[in-house]
Amino acid sequence: LFPPFLYSIGITDSCAEKMQQMQSGDAVIIFPPPLQAKAERLRGILPELKRELEEKLQLQWHTDLKPAVFLMEDQKKFEKLTGNPYISAFAVPAKQIIVMDCSRVNIRPLTLETTLKHELGHLLLHYHIPDIPKWLDEGICQWASDGISELMTDKQGDLLRSAHISGNLLRLQDLESRFPHSRNGLLLAYEQSKSFTEYIVREFGAKALINILAYLKRGEGVDRAVEKSLHFSLKETEERWHEHLRESGTWLIWFSVHIYEILFFLTALATVFGFVRLMIRKKNYPDTEEDWDGEGDDAGIIWKEERNDENQKF
Repeated sequence: LFPPFLYSIGITDSCAEKMQQMQSGDAVIIFPPPLQAKAERLRGILPELKRELEEKLQLQWHTDLKPAVFLMEDQKKFEKLTGNPYISAFAVPAKQIIVMDCSRVNIRPLTLETTLKHELGHLLLHYHIPDIPKWLDEGICQWASDGISELMTDKQGDLLRSAHISGNLLRLQDLESRFPHSRNGLLLAYEQSKSFTEYIVREFGAKALINILAYLKRGEGVDRAVEKSLHFSLKETEERWHEHLRESGTWLIWFSVHIYEILFFLTALATVFGFVRLMIRKKNYPDTEEDWDGEGDDAGIIWKEERNDENQKF
């Protein structure tokens, strides 16, 4: 089943022959020999990840849902495959395939496992709700995997705060089928999806979010599903989320995140101001013998008096 896909991601015949695989329940992990240890870790945790997703999303993992997890060790080949340097893993729900870049996805402890959980969430959601809006798909998968996404970034939340302050938040209706391809647009789309989903859970409870999935599974549109579950339309809920961002001290949070940059800028500004002031004072000093060893006339007079006292002693 897998050679065509291997060739499509740039794996040659010789490399394909070296790829190994191991079974984990209904899933198969395909990997090059150097990644065997990581493959064994994932094989041990896969059943638990699937069980956790079933419990959290209340969606059954059917026996005909059999994912294939491809592990890659070549970052350049992975980036060539995705066309995006900020993504460390992706899922292809239609083919029940997950591809992970192990050169970056295991930088922090447990990132490998939580990233796999995130991608499994995509497969599970699309199995039950093929047309789930992308912002909801990504938001729920981040919520289900403890905030972890496929993106490699250390500044989570920065773009959301900046966009809200400047009034440049993306509309959810523009994120239903695709995310922006630009770096900032992509990161902002992920942050908004996560923030909006977490807002629903915080304000209405996790059960309300699960009910939205249940209505979508029955064939309801996302607007109707949100209204039935939250008793607010999607547009009203989005507006309430914007209000929540305003009330949550966005400016204060933004300043706290960028405190070091702000202090550095103020220090640099003070240094420049001090230098300019010093140059102006220096330019205004009279070039006389009295001022040579002191600051101003008094200093020169005192210096001369002290020198005369010393001469009298001799």
